[in-house]
Parts: sequence; structure tokens; C-alpha cells
Amino acid sequence: MSDDLAELLTAEDAPTAIAIGHDWGSFLANRLYLWHPERVAGLALLNFAYMPPNQTTPFDLDQMNALMEQLFGHPILAYWELLTRATGDVPALLEGNAARLWELLHAARPQPEWMRKLLCERGATEAFLTAGTVDGEAVAGDIKLRDYAGHDGVYWEDFVRRLTDKEAGGIAPALCWYRAMSENATFEVERTLEKEALVLKVPTLFVACPDDAVCRAELIEAPKQEGLLPDLTVVEVGGCGHWGIIYEKAEETAGVIGGFLKERLGFLAPWLNMSPLFNHCMETGVIARTSYKNGSPGLQRQRPGHYRCMISDGLSENCWSRNAFLIWMPRIMTRPTNISVGHNLKFEICSKRSVGVPTTSHMSVRHMNPST
Repeated sequence: MSDDLAELLTAEDAPTAIAIGHDWGSFLANRLYLWHPERVAGLALLNFAYMPPNQTTPFDLDQMNALMEQLFGHPILAYWELLTRATGDVPALLEGNAARLWELLHAARPQPEWMRKLLCERGATEAFLTAGTVDGEAVAGDIKLRDYAGHDGVYWEDFVRRLTDKEAGGIAPALCWYRAMSENATFEVERTLEKEALVLKVPTLFVACPDDAVCRAELIEAPKQEGLLPDLTVVEVGGCGHWGIIYEKAEETAGVIGGFLKERLGFLAPWLNMSPLFNHCMETGVIARTSYKNGSPGLQRQRPGHYRCMISDGLSENCWSRNAFLIWMPRIMTRPTNISVGHNLKFEICSKRSVGVPTTSHMSVRHMNPST
């Protein structure tokens, strides 16, 4: 997938880029650097701290959860036990309980408690989806949702439509991220990286969310202490949960990233808006969604040679765990005054090649399976 992103940069005549990611998008952003460091001028990682490859020991979910329980008091990846289950019934279970899944992700409940109860306790995720129970007690009626996620909104409608889109695979492609990790799909190839290659030598921003029960802010400390982040800036955005850092704290998060771009990389980014809810750029107002190259959606074109885009994590165009990933590509990285000729591209990282979908060099990144 990193190779595909590098190919995309080449196709856009962009020698270097600043990669910005949220959740799994953060993981892919730092993997782009590991495999193509010459293409990355800077990194901004939201929620998901840099997790360098373990080149000696394959990933083991049980061992990881045991370690997390020692560190934090609960197994923060307990929900992975459901998502990586090999019985084949998981996609149908998730798709068949779409309303409960949506409530799990976007309930207007205190964070991080809500996320911890439903994702970080063994069996809790499945119990809530199938029986509507939290801590063993049934939840009566519908659960109040956060303002951006109401059942009368377009994001909920789009969520359901994509869950039921069998041609695109429903939710199954999104689960490939978890399976690829738990099945050690990249273990052998990542072992070939030199130790020095694991050091992120470019300016790196970690936007931590202290109320995220899964993507713990403290996890940045281990790679930091190992000397893998020599040019690290850490900023916390509090008062929100995992998705709130984008949807509820959009302006604050955008300000953090914009400040980092200016202070550490010398660029002004007045266009940056983290919220797909408003679907606009701070600088220019609303822009329409358009098609690009082969007709596939995903880029928002403002005028010839200029693109503006936002980071999202599943509400606007894709499934709930398909990822946010933004590449910011000024044509001349050393001259901030040339920001007007920069390209800003948004990639919906899907996780599976979908039948019948064009996969040109520009858009193939939308349909990659990390296990292959």
C-alpha cells in the first residue's frame, strides 16, 4: 500500500509530501515513511501513536491484550477478538446490527468510559451488538447520538448503504486491517528494514486524545524513549473521544496541524479544515464533490491544478473503519510562497480490491488489501 501511495505521488508529479493520518491512516502514514522516506517531508499522526515494526516477535493478540491489561487495567484490544475471528460470521454480525454498531461508535456518552466498556472488555462488543447489553445490563430504547451522527442525517444513511453494498464487499474489507495485523501479514517483509530505517527523521506531530480508550496517548512514550522520534511534537486535544478529535474538535485540531506546518515546516495552511461535516475549506468556502481521472470519487477539485480536502474517518464516504489519510503536496517544498500551486489529495484507504472497480495508478489505493 505504501508503494501505491508513492506511485500516486509520482503520478501527481509530487516528489515529497506531508502525510497526515487518523487511526489506521496514521499507521499507513508512518509506513509510507518507512518504505519511502525520500517521499515524506513530515508526518502528522492523529490518535494512533507510531507503532514501529516488531522485527523479532510476531504479533500475538492474546499477549498484546495481556500486556495492555498490565499497563492500563484492561485489554484495550479486546474488541479485536471479535473483528479477527476466523469463523466467517463477523461481517454478517456487524452488518446485521448496524444501528447498534453506530451507537457503539457515536453514542453521546461520556468518554473514555463508553469506549472502554464496549471495546476494552472481553465479549462486551458482541454482547452490545447482539443483545444490547452494557456491563451485563440491557440498554432500554435508542441511545442518544452525538450531534454529527443522528439517524436523520446523511452520514447514517451513507453508513447503512455502504454496509449493505455487497458488490463492494460490505464491511468485510474494513476488517482486513485487523486481520493483516493479527495474522502477521507484513512481519517477514518488515524484518528486512534496517534498524536505522525505523527512526522517523522528519518533523513528526502526534495529536493525542487523552479521552480515547483504545488509541492511548501514553503509547507514544515507548518509541520516543527508544530514540525513534527525534523530531517529535506532541499536542493533546481533549474533551472528546476517538472520532470527536475530527468531528467535534475540528477547528482546534486544524489549528494544531496548521501551527505545526508553519512552525516546523514553514508552510501556511489556511485551507485546512478537519471536519467533513461542514465539507468546506476555511479559505474558500464550500466546494462540490467531483470525480477525477477515471471517474472514481475521492478528490475535490477547486480549479485546475488545485485540490482541497478534509480528513475523515468513515462518516462521509466510506465504511466505519476505512481510514483517514491526507497527503499534502506543495510542488516546491522549500518555498512557502508557492503554496498556491500545491496539491492536496484525500485517499479513502479501503483495504480490499473490489470487483469491477478501476484500479489505475491514481485510484488503485482505494482498493488495497493489506494482507497481500
